[in-house]
Amino acid sequence: MHLSEASTRYLAVRQQDGYSPYTLTAYQFQHQALIHDVGDPDVSTLTLDDLRTHLAHYGHLQPPSLGHKIRAIKSLFRWLEDPKGSPPCAPAHFSHHFAQPRRTPRCRAIHSRP
Repeated sequence: MHLSEASTRYLAVRQQDGYSPYTLTAYQFQHQALIHDVGDPDVSTLTLDDLRTHLAHYGHLQPPSLGHKIRAIKSLFRWLEDPKGSPPCAPAHFSHHFAQPRRTPRCRAIHSRP
């Protein structure tokens, strides 16, 4: 199964599961960016280096934005690895190799009240 077909199937299943249209749109955008960077290979031929190269193109993003990208990719590959939800053609354990970046704490302004 090609990456574009896997993405289409994944988004259709998640739509039936009742995911928010905003979440589905965000995931579709991230999947399209992945397909643009690595091409549309068979998912069983993708390597971890392909995914790392894709993420390296977005190293300029802030940690929360990079986290969104990683979550969308991990979610797709977790679905591909799930024997109940998809065909058994996913590369093994891709979803376990990416850690989300630590979130930078934000300072809150302290206002004194009179």
